Amino acid sequence: MHKSGSSRLAAAFRRAADIAPRATRRRIDGAWVTATRAPANGCASGIALCRTLAAAVGVIAILCARPRPVSADEERKNLPVAQLQYIKEGSVGLSGGAGSGRLELDSHVVSLRASYGHRFATSGTIAMATARYDLTLSGSRLDSAPWYEAIYHFPALEGAVLQDLVGPLGLVVFGVGGVASDMAGFGARDIRYTVGTGGSYAVIPGLKLVVGAMVTNMFDGSLPVYPVVDLIYRRGNINFRAGFPYGMSAWLSVNPSVDLGLLVNKLSLRYSLYAGSRVADEYSSLSVSLGPAVRVFLWKGFYLQGEGGYDIRHLKLSRAGQITYETVSFEGWYVSSSLGYML
Repeated sequence: MHKSGSSRLAAAFRRAADIAPRATRRRIDGAWVTATRAPANGCASGIALCRTLAAAVGVIAILCARPRPVSADEERKNLPVAQLQYIKEGSVGLSGGAGSGRLELDSHVVSLRASYGHRFATSGTIAMATARYDLTLSGSRLDSAPWYEAIYHFPALEGAVLQDLVGPLGLVVFGVGGVASDMAGFGARDIRYTVGTGGSYAVIPGLKLVVGAMVTNMFDGSLPVYPVVDLIYRRGNINFRAGFPYGMSAWLSVNPSVDLGLLVNKLSLRYSLYAGSRVADEYSSLSVSLGPAVRVFLWKGFYLQGEGGYDIRHLKLSRAGQITYETVSFEGWYVSSSLGYML
């Protein structure tokens, strides 16, 4: 049977989404910098500005995606095209060296993503590209000093290519490239990248296993090469994915308009700091979060999503390779809301 253009696009998105680097939600706090002083209640003015700008850009991106309805609800709810997300994490205190005091951090994150997938009919190759932009507004203060605010940026491009080989076997190549800093300067140390490859195996209909490796400088650690293991199961009203190093997502469609989920996210990134920081020239954040989620479809593929829960965070500030402030918090929390569109 001849497939329509929207059906082919949906199929391309489904195949690419199986292995593309996820990055359902990225949460990043800033460092204490000498920047514009915020009002007494924290970063109210900057937060309002970030929300307004991100909302305007998000609406434009979703409209430019030219959403098309498809016949199968299952396809429409599993293939993200555009998403605007807001994340708030609890404040965290960092301890420094002797006599350096205690640094308190508070952050608000706006994340925007837009994706496109295409299947080449002659070769059967599937390609997927995602443009993303994360903007973090960080409020900070040392001991009882006034609050200060700073803004950090992470624009990036993500891509994945899938190629069927023989029978249930397939080949996967993926990559991410971007810049993470406060944008007050630029250097080679700001560049972040991930490049990886692996093989896929269709175990049974609806169940796929991906095994490979990737090279990355995004994670804070001494290992330049990380293994990649991904298990994807999609059948009926169940959508499950679990793997390393990205986490787990489990969704159950309780009716055509509501999905319930349980999410485990492992996110990490390093920011280069330029704007007059007194305590650091680099900020590293590693977080592992666990919490329930609900997704409500408003009209066709447009949805609202809310989530929240428990958060473990390892935060570190360093200057010239030496740690100035650091903490590991087991008492964190986060909340998030998203507006998006799925095929």
